[in-house]
Amino acid sequence: MVLSVNPLEIHEIVANVGRFVKLWDYWDHQKRCPRDKPGFLSKEFLSYTLISKTWRSALLPICWQIYDGRVMSRVPDDIITKYSYFFTSIINCKHRGPFYCNNLRMLETQDVNVYCYKMIKELQPPISELNWITYYGYRDARARLDLTDEVKDDTIKLSMIGTAITRLRLIDWVIDNVPQLLEFLTRYNRLSNLSLDNLHDIHDFPYSGLSMENTSLPRPYVVLPGITVLRLDCSYQVSKSIIEFITCCPNLTHLEIEGSWMSNECAYKDVPFYRYCPNLRSFSIELPEMDQNSGMYVPYGSDLAELIACLVGPPGTGKLDTFEGKLVDFSETTSKALVNHARDTLEVFKLELGETSDFEINLGSHRGVNHILMSCHRLKSISLRYNTNCDFIGEFEGPWACLDTLEELDIHGGWFGTTHEEIEDAEVDYGDDGIWIWHSEDKMPLELWDNIFSHVKQMVNLRRLYINDKRIYKIKDY
Repeated sequence: MVLSVNPLEIHEIVANVGRFVKLWDYWDHQKRCPRDKPGFLSKEFLSYTLISKTWRSALLPICWQIYDGRVMSRVPDDIITKYSYFFTSIINCKHRGPFYCNNLRMLETQDVNVYCYKMIKELQPPISELNWITYYGYRDARARLDLTDEVKDDTIKLSMIGTAITRLRLIDWVIDNVPQLLEFLTRYNRLSNLSLDNLHDIHDFPYSGLSMENTSLPRPYVVLPGITVLRLDCSYQVSKSIIEFITCCPNLTHLEIEGSWMSNECAYKDVPFYRYCPNLRSFSIELPEMDQNSGMYVPYGSDLAELIACLVGPPGTGKLDTFEGKLVDFSETTSKALVNHARDTLEVFKLELGETSDFEINLGSHRGVNHILMSCHRLKSISLRYNTNCDFIGEFEGPWACLDTLEELDIHGGWFGTTHEEIEDAEVDYGDDGIWIWHSEDKMPLELWDNIFSHVKQMVNLRRLYINDKRIYKIKDY
């Protein structure tokens, strides 16, 4: 019997090779943090296009698929025009064009970017993703989102954007008419991902929140059934009522909240959000680090615990399988709320703790994490990244409930040990599978390895292990 084989064409093979060549660098290796603007590593990439005509034709579309004005502003106009056929994403346009973007899918622009004005009006096919920013420096007053159909002074209007949008992000706009915005968003029946960052003057949400005791729900002013992913960023506490956008998204599966919008006077902690979005499966929250001088309210553990209860619902009714937190304090109160409402469903737990020298907060976070590890028996992926004043060794003191299900473990903390030594390979016998060996190519504190391996060797399904950003490889011993 002859098997039918359909090998890739040479052009396809070269293109696959090109996708593994690093073209953009988003990490500052000296400061060890994300770059303000990415590095464009075009010289090395373009050198591969000189190998042959086949390589050039296969790699040029990859090289020019992203236009980023922050790093391409000095590229001559004629070069940009020539290769604009390949653009799939445009960020912060700095060229006049003309552009021939037949494959454009994502646009990030500002409200006053005249270079994008003509392109948006004439774009065919229409884009599917829009990140729309307003910068106060360009205007005397805050820019208001104009939802009218009239276009004046070559200013981009939301009404110009085609209804094919699937991902929309609005940043730093003044929304002084929420009902109008909600009605406008209903035009986009393909919209599935909505991100609202630092919107201002949201004071007239169509209806107020309910108390948990009220069994009836008001009919939402408008429903956005297509939205499955919602991101709300209120880093500057500009509009507390922004969280009520949740009530318009009955099919929401992923919610991401960033910023300190909560306060003691905030009544929205009592809104039964789980009734509005019963299919919520993933919740991500990032709260700012404590700053006593900023005047910004930093939520207590009870605030976050109440929010989790409002989102997930009574014990045994929720579907939450993913929790991601970037917090200063992950208290026992918070962990108990998460366990009570998602003990039997949680599969992914990722926590990054910000810097604080407060011993009680660090101790409370340890207890909170331990409660999760010893209670949630379906966890498949765990990522714990601690600050420099907090180590993760304490998390290996108690029995974990997820030893049989865990597949990926990533732990990083302030405890690095006193001496770094070559660690010995550790054998784990999995019966019929033979003998597997955990092996590290880097030096590591021997004390660290000894402390965690008693747990690791019981994780029969573990396939990926990272310790302080060092990959520990699992290989089979023949």
